[in-house]
Amino acid sequence: MAQTVNNQAKDSHITFIVGDARSKQNISRIRTIAVLTLLLINPSLQRSGSLRMDQMIGLTPITRQSSSAAKASHLARDDVPGYAAPLRLPSVLDLVSCARERRTQRERKALGLHPRRRLVVAPSPPLVLCSIQRNFEEVLLRTTAFYTSRFENKWGPMISRNSRVLDIDGRVGPLYDSSLTVAALIEAGRPGVANTIIQRNLSIMEDLFLSEHPALYNVLVVMALDASPSVFGQVNRHFTQAIAPIARKTLGSEHPYTQLLTCKFPSEMKAPLQEAVQSLLHQLSLTTFGDSHHQTCESFFICGRAFAHMGLIDEALDVLAWLRERWENQHGLNSMLAVYVLLDEASIYLGAGVADVRTEMSLSDAMRRIQILQAGAANLPNAERRKRVAGFTVLEVGALRAFGKLHILRRNFGAALESYRQAATLARDTFGADSPATHLAQGDLDHAHESRLSTWQIDYSPSPDAEKVEVVPLILGDVARSRVPFGRDPVKVPIDKVPAYALLPYGDLKWREGL
Repeated sequence: MAQTVNNQAKDSHITFIVGDARSKQNISRIRTIAVLTLLLINPSLQRSGSLRMDQMIGLTPITRQSSSAAKASHLARDDVPGYAAPLRLPSVLDLVSCARERRTQRERKALGLHPRRRLVVAPSPPLVLCSIQRNFEEVLLRTTAFYTSRFENKWGPMISRNSRVLDIDGRVGPLYDSSLTVAALIEAGRPGVANTIIQRNLSIMEDLFLSEHPALYNVLVVMALDASPSVFGQVNRHFTQAIAPIARKTLGSEHPYTQLLTCKFPSEMKAPLQEAVQSLLHQLSLTTFGDSHHQTCESFFICGRAFAHMGLIDEALDVLAWLRERWENQHGLNSMLAVYVLLDEASIYLGAGVADVRTEMSLSDAMRRIQILQAGAANLPNAERRKRVAGFTVLEVGALRAFGKLHILRRNFGAALESYRQAATLARDTFGADSPATHLAQGDLDHAHESRLSTWQIDYSPSPDAEKVEVVPLILGDVARSRVPFGRDPVKVPIDKVPAYALLPYGDLKWREGL
């Protein structure tokens, strides 16, 4: 509303549009919503001597601060001629400037919903990564960049010219298998044969680095990021230290192979990084090579074995089931690749101490397929037949050794000894007495004799403190298990009754080429 205020002292008539001020509530509303102004009028003298009030020298919005400042600063100044005090604001404005904020619930809710008064969440502080986390991310980014660039510039053109050019180079898969063999030979107390395998692997590493095979990065990830305390983990760490100078000399310090082999991570960070990198490599293989390409399956096979070594049993079994389905569809049920997967599945169960019907069925199925393959190779030419028979013999020796472990878990030592004897005889007749397969089978046979003797001593002549002795799993393997499937615990025997393998210091092995 319009309110008229008479200034009797100056005989002037001024109208202020200040809003409705009939209640304290409306006064508060005026203060917060209405636009109030302070009028500064300069009274000057006319020629006749009367005052003149029509000269405006200021028009400013009123707030509490400006009102207080105006009251303090615009006082009458007698020392300045022609200067007079500004016109005093009406009393309602003084009341408005000093009124307290008392709003109803409805008004408070309406003001709270106003966009300018709405509560806005403060921006979160920037994510600060430590040096280890930054290195973690850099490894993943470097892996992605390396894999995609090599496929676009090298692997893709090679496959377009010859679809099997990468499959012919079969040196990467045996490199991982030979590391497992070295660990098993060290456990069996045969370091001489282990040194021979180490020297052979070191001699081909320079050519493998230059070839940049797609599966090589996966093998290097397993070796460089293995932090397990098992024998296989110790072998991987020493082999990584041995091949890092070769990679630096051959490829330079900026190559992803060299950076992966020389990266430094705490032990608790290596296992998550290894799992993340291997999963990333599988996704990159699916994107670049495709679902059914051999390079995708070979890299994923190495990934599944690494998961089993890390104790991720469920993940490893899922990987092997995925591979078996694809290899059986591509190569048939009775193929060497399908048999490899069956034997690996059985080894995972045996390493976890599971000797149930499922494990026995997997081994029996693998042995039946091997016999079908051997029967089918009888009609091949001699050269081709000899080549295939060697591969079939490796599978059969592995199946017989797995049957021996199955019988040991069931405490059927007579059947276990017979399986190990058959494996040792078959390996000796096919590969010779100095072959790694023969040494492994003979080591299993010696271990079975010691286990049978230890069990007889426990069963028939227990010592008084037999219950107080610390126990360990009977099967001494290169797989460190963190959990056991189906809720079953491994078979255990007293620790002082188990033959202690792998007592040879790793530093005594020849980790340099030509030593």
